[in-house]
Amino acid sequence: LAGGLQSFLDQSVVVRPTPEQINSHTILSRSFQVQDDNCAICQDPIEMDQMMRIISHCTHRFHQTCIDTWFQSHVTCPTCRHDIRESA
Repeated sequence: LAGGLQSFLDQSVVVRPTPEQINSHTILSRSFQVQDDNCAICQDPIEMDQMMRIISHCTHRFHQTCIDTWFQSHVTCPTCRHDIRESA
């Protein structure tokens, strides 16, 4: 029994925001100019006319595809670690 319990406790739990939390705490926008800083996830610039997602609380910007992939296993901003499930 102890081995089974330890095996259960050793399993990782994936925590991710719901689509509703992502939509209510981020802004999806098309970039109208090259952004001043690079996407913190892939390190590439956010070019003009690319889709980007902005986290409302901290205004950090990322390529939409990069941050959407990030949110599959994280609930925080990759830059400042703000939990997007929190409104403040």
